[in-house]
Amino acid sequence: MWKPDRQNKKPLYEQIADHLEKRIAYGEFPPGSQLPSERRLAEQLGVNRSTVILAFAELRSMGIIESLTGSGTRVSRTKWGATPKHTPNWNRYAEGGSFLPNLPFLRKIRDALSQHPSLIDFASGELAADLSPLDEIATLMREHDYTSYLGYDNPQGYIPLRQALVDYLQKYRGIQATESSIMITSGSQQSLYLITQCLLSPGTL
Repeated sequence: MWKPDRQNKKPLYEQIADHLEKRIAYGEFPPGSQLPSERRLAEQLGVNRSTVILAFAELRSMGIIESLTGSGTRVSRTKWGATPKHTPNWNRYAEGGSFLPNLPFLRKIRDALSQHPSLIDFASGELAADLSPLDEIATLMREHDYTSYLGYDNPQGYIPLRQALVDYLQKYRGIQATESSIMITSGSQQSLYLITQCLLSPGTL
């Protein structure tokens, strides 16, 4: 848990404002998301509430956050001030329902595949059985005594993989990121779909 450095010459409220700005820029607090309350954040960081109030005022002056009476403090949807990039809330798009399976259509595809095995299945997203390295996987699992569940993991993707990507982006691309700002997709089609959902609105030409 990050906490401001009391030995640093920079005022505590500026350290907190900088830290929150980075988290917003990295997508941990997407546009429109609500920030912790002043009191709760002060308790987490071990500072006075007045310090958090000053930090929020700093971010508010740059248009990064906005406060509404009765609604708390949220990340601005339109003004991004000093933040370097607009990071979309990928989870909102992924959970929006567009990826729910169309069961009747999938049944038709399965029927067609059963009648014509030569057809290439682009619907299931699964690797063909003759291309799957089943023997190699089984050998590796036996050698490393791996017995964990191999089903679905975190919706944003395998956490160690996202952590490795954070290190890779920093080391080889000079890009600052956090594991919470990275989402692993099931393929290029899902990535393109999420990007278009973020950039386009109904009726956009």
